Amino acid sequence: MASFDLTDRVAIVTGGSDGIGKGIAIAMAEAGASIVVVARQQQKIDAAVAEIEALGRRAIGVSVDVSDASRIQSIVDAAMGEFGKIDILVNNAGSSWGTTFKRGLLLDLEASDFDGAFNTNVRSQFLCGKAVVPMMQQQDGGGAIINMSSVGGQLNLVPAPTMGLYSAT
Repeated sequence: MASFDLTDRVAIVTGGSDGIGKGIAIAMAEAGASIVVVARQQQKIDAAVAEIEALGRRAIGVSVDVSDASRIQSIVDAAMGEFGKIDILVNNAGSSWGTTFKRGLLLDLEASDFDGAFNTNVRSQFLCGKAVVPMMQQQDGGGAIINMSSVGGQLNLVPAPTMGLYSAT
């Protein structure tokens, strides 16, 4: 994959222990990057880190709920402490429901559901980006931030009545 060479790069992948995020983390490791796997469940984090290390790449895991603003700096601190730089941030973490919000019909949702979905799917991308940019600005070559979104936000899809809040975020 010469056209996608990430040798000596460091990538943070939120939601990196499962699904699409894990696939991104593995692909970046295969391209030569060292990986910071960020997710909530330590067991899944450990499994993803082990899989990356089996590829011969360096990886660490950080257990953080990215909707918790007070914990975002711990991701940067772990990455800088282990690797000394941050080249790439992939804001992949997101969900259609979680511990702080549910999905459902509009009239069945509360303002707290909106806040929970917004904090997880939108605000976390802002917070993580804001936390890594100062590190990227200080290093030669800068860095890159990749913000993922869901196909659920496209207007041409078949309506899903219980997914309106998720689609909006």
